[in-house]
Amino acid sequence: MGSFSRKKTVFWVIAVILVIILVYFLKSSSVFTNKPQEQIVVPTPTVTAVINPCPSFTADKGEIACEEAKGIALQKYPGKLISINKVIRNYEAGQGQETQTKEAKVWIFNIRPDDQSIFPPTPKPEKNVNFLTTDTIGVVVDRVTKEILFFEPVYKN
Repeated sequence: MGSFSRKKTVFWVIAVILVIILVYFLKSSSVFTNKPQEQIVVPTPTVTAVINPCPSFTADKGEIACEEAKGIALQKYPGKLISINKVIRNYEAGQGQETQTKEAKVWIFNIRPDDQSIFPPTPKPEKNVNFLTTDTIGVVVDRVTKEILFFEPVYKN
């Protein structure tokens, strides 16, 4: 009876160790996560002023500077700059069966665009239904190719 109890204990210890290792690897290898490198949130000015957070960021060798990428994003989507992130981002490229998951070094500019018509109209409220709304987009600019990969609505938590 003592050996049966010892076998059970060894089994459960090994099982717990395997679960901890599995959770660690799954958490560190998630496919659709941003891997933050640097982040600056633009403070809301109390006096009319030009806020330029780009000097806080450095571009790595072979990459475009924050200022140039910001110009690309704001030229395509004019508006108020809310924040900037420098990340490595996974995204879907291609169409149909040619779709592939790719990883890119990107600048993400959260912008409140002047042209709010890029957002779909908010549906009429229904009983017991809440809809997420936003007035901000994240414009994703590739740090190497200088192209806008995509933009997406940014919802507040």
